[in-house]
This record gives sequence, structure tokens and C-alpha cells, in this order.
Amino acid sequence: MSLVNYNDESKRYKLHDLTRLFASHGLPDAERYATQLRYTKHYLEVIRTADNLHKQRGDSVMQGRALFRLERMNIEHGQKWASENDAAQVFDDYLNASLRAIALCLHWGSDPRKWFRSVEDALMRMRMKNPQYVGFHLGILILGYAYFTEGETRKAIEFYEQALIIDRELGDRRGEGTDLDNLGSAYAALGETRKAIEFYEQRLVIAREIGDRQGEGYATFKMSLEFDKLGERVNTVKYADAALKILEAIEDPSAGIVRKKLEEWRGQGAMKNEQ
Repeated sequence: MSLVNYNDESKRYKLHDLTRLFASHGLPDAERYATQLRYTKHYLEVIRTADNLHKQRGDSVMQGRALFRLERMNIEHGQKWASENDAAQVFDDYLNASLRAIALCLHWGSDPRKWFRSVEDALMRMRMKNPQYVGFHLGILILGYAYFTEGETRKAIEFYEQALIIDRELGDRRGEGTDLDNLGSAYAALGETRKAIEFYEQRLVIAREIGDRQGEGYATFKMSLEFDKLGERVNTVKYADAALKILEAIEDPSAGIVRKKLEEWRGQGAMKNEQ
């Protein structure tokens, strides 16, 4: 009696704090580690289960939402433990799952900022313990995307810039191209059009260098969108036409969107000439 407490709202049992402290004190270190690792892996699977329920739509969406909210604190504790105990493989899995968790927060209207902070804090702790930690790059990309999605564009730029530095140090040209593209999109969202074009131009150079035709097509089209904002009609049509030819050549589905936009711009130019 009174060794566990029952919560009517969550329908869960919980150890009394003193009971938990007493039990923990008598647990050998090796067994404690193994138990906490099991705990951490279990709540990693909870993220995936909630995400899978969400993808099924219908009543499953509400089930996934309820599961995520119920276990969110445990999920955060698991992530924190993985970062503090050098469980790098598990922590990598948490980073991969974190983007989905953030997406769930955004989709269900929950405030995701606490989640961002917990991922960021855990990532920095792991980085401090292991400066060569390979998951760091993935983590900062996740956080950059998360902050950008939430509208905190300046914060996203900080992470995109860190990713760019790492990729240049590693000599990863493809990764560098992705980072430049992300920075271009961020500055475009801020309305800093000329700066966005500069990053897209650098992205374009790398795409051509490594033979990334899709990346070349996308960067070229994004440049046309920025020139349109500046009212530079000649460059707008020029880059859109070049993007369309590339995307049609590789049979990319986005070619239809580019074609439609190009026709719209050409139509506006014809109307202006008639006037």
C-alpha cells in the first residue's frame, strides 16, 4: 500500500518519490545503465508509433496525438539520458526521430519551442563530450529546419551557417550545396532578395560541378522567383526558362509548376507590351 500512486487523469501508476529514491539507491551501476537504456529505447519507439498512427489518418490521428502528449515527458527524459551517458547510437536514433516529433508538435498545434530547446541542449551536451560526434551535423540541420518552419528564420540561419562550415571542412560539396540552398531560402523568407540570390548562385555553381541536375534546376527556378520580386522581368523569364529545360530533361515532376509560372510571367509581359 502507498508504494505506488495512481493518476486518474493519465490512468498511469507512478512511484512515490521516496520509494523511487530508495529503489535507485540499491541498484548496481551496470543494472541501472541497462535499465535506463531499455527505458530510452522504449520511448524512442513511442515517437515512431505516434508518427505511424498519425500517418494512418482517421481515428488513428487522435490516438497518435494522445500517445505523444501522454509520453512527451518520458521521451524528453530518454533523449536527455542518451546525450548525458554517451549512448551515441541511441542518441543518433533520437535525432532522426526528433524531426518527426517536431512535425507532430506543429501539426497538432502544440508549442514546439520547448522541444527545440531540449534537442538543442542535448545536442550541445553530446558535442561537448565528443567534439567529433558524427550526429552533430544531422542535429543542426534538424534544428535549422525546425526553427525555419516555426518562423524563427534568424535562428535557423545560425544553424544553417554551422552546417555550411562543417561541410566545407569535410569537403562535402553536395552537403555544402544543400546548406547554401537552405540559406537562400531563409534570406528569401526574410525579404533579403539580393542576398538570397547570392546563395542560390553559389548553390548553382556546386550543382553544376557535381552533376546534380535536379539541384541545378531547383536553384535556377528559385533565382527566377527572386528576380520576379525585384521586378527584373528579363532575368525572371531567363532563369525560369533554363530551369524548365533542365527539369523537363530529367522528367522531374516540378517541371509542371515551373511551366505554369513561366507562362504566367510571359503573359504578364505580353499584356504590358500591349499597354
